[in-house]
Amino acid sequence: MSLPINNIKDLSFYETFIISQKTDGSESSDIEAETDIDNTNQIGSACLMIEELSDGNILIFSIQQMFVNGERTIYESLSVVTKDLKLVHEKRIERKCSDSEFMEKTIFIISTDNGLRLTKSITKDKDTECFSGDVEWKKSGDFLSAGARALMIRKLIIENFNKCIQAYTCDIDGDFALTQFWFHGNELKFMNDHALTVKRVDRIIIYEEKKIEKISSFFLLQSGQMLKQICESQNYFIHSNPLVDPFQAKYTKYLQKHWQDDVELMSMFLEYKAKRKEELKKKFESPQMKLVLNDYILSLIKCKPEGIMNFTAEFIRKLERNTNVNVQLQIFKTVERRTQQN
Repeated sequence: MSLPINNIKDLSFYETFIISQKTDGSESSDIEAETDIDNTNQIGSACLMIEELSDGNILIFSIQQMFVNGERTIYESLSVVTKDLKLVHEKRIERKCSDSEFMEKTIFIISTDNGLRLTKSITKDKDTECFSGDVEWKKSGDFLSAGARALMIRKLIIENFNKCIQAYTCDIDGDFALTQFWFHGNELKFMNDHALTVKRVDRIIIYEEKKIEKISSFFLLQSGQMLKQICESQNYFIHSNPLVDPFQAKYTKYLQKHWQDDVELMSMFLEYKAKRKEELKKKFESPQMKLVLNDYILSLIKCKPEGIMNFTAEFIRKLERNTNVNVQLQIFKTVERRTQQN
């Protein structure tokens, strides 16, 4: 499977979703009935981000968190893939915790010359079991990571693809299975009193014992925006915010230019900025840092170097080489003595 991505700007975005319980008698293909505010029992939230990295690869990050019957469940995935959807590495975490129980599953997959290397672990309370081993990829097909799956679906929807794609996938337990993605034609649906042209994608898994199971269905706009994901074997579904007008919202954003428009991201940035400023203030006001700066200024006045940048770099390198226990102890003693004299 080769699906080269020529323009990542069309696929870069940051989206947030709501996770709700299914209602009795609801139809899988009925979008409006299950996303109407009055009929939605919210149990969690989710977000998905796709962005190009400086090395040309693509980062896909997703997280879901739900709270049902006193148990909190978190699914987290961080993937890096090439522009033709080949895996570089991927880490997935499933964490379940309640007042009386805790369990965490982790799986890490990297691409090697011989195929794939898979490492997984299971943690229950304080006990941890780790398993690792090489997976030689000899199956007659390609491997599609969880992150590449989200990227592939969005790309093919935008290109109006109406066929079937199949590849091998891996679940959180490290089990591989052949997966088919069926892209259907346009359907007319209604959401928030709007008529929408929607495309449906069905995900079907074919197990080695020839068992076939439909796992989930995705409903997306022609722009690639996901309106809804239905998990067939689970009592919940993921959908866009019912308050969002699908005709007004700008779903596709090039994050490097437009991330300031996201209120949540901007709030996180300002919080980090204030925290970092306070940390730097404490650091530079510490007696140790003042002593280092005094030594630097005295050395600068004494040597009067022509190249200030090279001199500063060499001063820092010497400082790093001399940073051992004895030097640190001597600095603290010097600072303590000067403090007492003052």
